[in-house]
This record gives sequence, structure tokens and C-alpha cells, in this order.
Amino acid sequence: MLLVLLSAGAAVARRLRAGDPYFWDRALIWRASLEAVVERPVLGVGPGQFQYVAARFSPPHEDRPVRYGKHLDQTHSDPMRLLAEGGCAGVLAGLSALAALLLALGRGLRSAARDNDAVSPALAAAVAALMAHALVDNLSERPALVLTGAAMAGSIAALGRRSMDKRGPPRRSPSRAALVLTGFGLGSIYLWCVAGPYLADVAWRRSLSDPGGGRPLLERAIGLNPFHPAYHERAAEIEASRSGSPLVPLSFAGSVLELEEARRLDPENAGWALDEARLWRRALFEIFHDRSSQQAASRAYEEAERLAPRNPFIPLERATLFAATGDAAAAPLAVGRALAIEPNFLEARLVQAKLELDSGRFEEARRAFAEAVRRRAAAGSYQPENAYERAILNWNSSRAAELESALERRAGGS
Repeated sequence: MLLVLLSAGAAVARRLRAGDPYFWDRALIWRASLEAVVERPVLGVGPGQFQYVAARFSPPHEDRPVRYGKHLDQTHSDPMRLLAEGGCAGVLAGLSALAALLLALGRGLRSAARDNDAVSPALAAAVAALMAHALVDNLSERPALVLTGAAMAGSIAALGRRSMDKRGPPRRSPSRAALVLTGFGLGSIYLWCVAGPYLADVAWRRSLSDPGGGRPLLERAIGLNPFHPAYHERAAEIEASRSGSPLVPLSFAGSVLELEEARRLDPENAGWALDEARLWRRALFEIFHDRSSQQAASRAYEEAERLAPRNPFIPLERATLFAATGDAAAAPLAVGRALAIEPNFLEARLVQAKLELDSGRFEEARRAFAEAVRRRAAAGSYQPENAYERAILNWNSSRAAELESALERRAGGS
């Protein structure tokens, strides 16, 4: 036992001596989680929804080349998760459940003490350890730990219930009708809430890899679970690609309806607004060629920016729309918003230089290109840790070469 303790202590000491660049990240994460609480203090963002809305609250890392390379997706504290997802109402419900649990555990431990049971206090200590760990991590995301803790707590609480049963009158067995109704209710819940969504998910995933488009499989998925927004987004994608290129009005109308349904079901997801912006953009150049389509695409981009304020790719994509439609004033502003989020966004730096050059501002274009080159060199030794960081630090060699050649020609001509 002494050897085990010494080995564990040595491992912990070695871990603490090692440098950890994310040592204080939990404080940043909790502060960002509180921003979600402030936004919806009463009912929260919804059970299980924090991971889907957390990106817009991600804390920046100013000491790294990519500020938002580490995206927030968990609160790293179950009480904080309860507050963020359930709001004040969820916290009150959680405190009530905790009080009931502690009372049941107390009765069980008193009963164990009368019976000289040494196992129950050990189980209670293990439950307390799990609860302490849950203060700084999301154990609710690990079913094995949750079920293990529940089994231990239930074993202790059962001792108190057994003691109460001995003192009270015998309990009546439930009637046959009650058992039938309970079984019917549980079976219905299983079919509608477990089996149906599972079969719908299977059909949806098969539709993604179906070389024929997967429309029949997707219709089956929507029939089994019409409340999943991703199914409607996939239906919009299939509808838009049915006619090939160019897009035709009938396919466009069907795609818009499906995307609007996805946005109605999940209004906080920036992805659906971005998909709608891209659809309107395609319709602008392939069907309508009018100002109202441009405005519809721009409004959808604006909504996507609002829902994902820390995503620099959306304002950059919007800038290319402005540039393609001749809005020379709005395009640089959109690029500026992208660079405000990620100053080392190299593609945005190159687009900025190109916009300045196309507008006839040679000196501004030259300085923008030089800044792009400088930032690329400064981040040259950094190894991106994920796809987001690789995209931010990606250097478009062909675009850079074209810009450099154009700038040299302009300098020679002047």
C-alpha cells in the first residue's frame, strides 16, 4: 500500500512540475459559461444544448497564433452546466434533488451504523469523491461514472428505505391495471423517444453515403423523427442538387422551405443560416440576378454572423459576396470583421490586399500583402493542432503569387 501511495504521489508531482499552457483554462471556461447564463438566466439554453451554442462564448487565447483554436464545448463543471442549460429554474430543481439525495443517504448511513455495516460508509465516500470531481469536470458526459455513482448511492439509500419499511405498515402491491398502464406508457416512450430516433438516425446516415442521393432514406428518417433539423438540412441539399447546375426555381423553393424548417427547429444554429445564405447566393447568380436575392443572401449571412460571432469564415465569405456584386464599401468592412476575430487569418489578409488593389489603392494593397507575408513568417514554426487552426494559417500560394505579380506590375508601371 505504501509503495502504491508513493508511486501515485510521484506521478502527481511530476505532472504538476510539467508546464501546462492551459493551466488556467477552467477559469476562462467558467467565465465564458457565465456569459451564456447571463444571456438566458431563467431557463438556460436547454438541456444538452450547451455544446451546440458554446462556440459563440469561446474565450480567446491571446498568447497563441490562433485566438480561437480551442473551441468551447463543455462547461467543465456539472453545477455550471446545470446553471447554463437549466438556468435558475434548473439550479432550483438540482438543489431540490441534491437535498433529497442527501436525506436518503443520511437515512441509509444511520441504518448502516445500527447494523455495524462498514461497506456503506465506503460507498458514501466514493459518491462524495465523484461529486467533488463533478465540481471541476462534466462527469454527466460519462455514463459509466454516472451509473456507478447512482448504483452506489442507491445501495446506501435502500438501507434507509428498508429501515422505514420495517417500522411502517406493509405496502400494497400495484394493481394489474396499473402495471398494464405503466408498461404501455414505458413502451410508448421507448418507441417514440428511443427506437424511432435511432432508426431515423440509421436511415439518415445511410442517405449520406447513398450514391443515388438518398432521398427515400431521408424521407424515412424525417417520417420517424421530423424534429431533427439536420434531416431537413440534408433534404435541402438533395433538393438543390437534384436539378444539377444551374439551379432551377422549383428546386430552390423546396430547398428554402426545408432550410426554414431546420432554422425553426434549431434557431440558435448558425449552420442553417449559413446554408440559407449560400442557397440565396447561388440563386442570385443562377436564377434571379436581382437585388432582392442579394439582400436575402446578405441578411442570412448577417444572421449567421450574429449566431457565430467568433467564426471568422462567415464574414470573409460575406465579403466575397459583396465583392462579386460590386459593393466596394461593404467588402473591406466584412474582411475587417474576420480579421478582428483572427488577426492571423492569412486567407483574409490576402483577400484584403486583393480588394485594396481592385479598388485602385496600391499603397494600401502593398502594405496589406506585406502584413500577410509578415504574419505568415511569424507563425511559420507553429504546428496547428486541429482543422480550424490549419484553415486559419493556410497560405494560398497561387493567390499570393498572383497578388505579388500584380503588385510588381503595378509598381513597374508607376
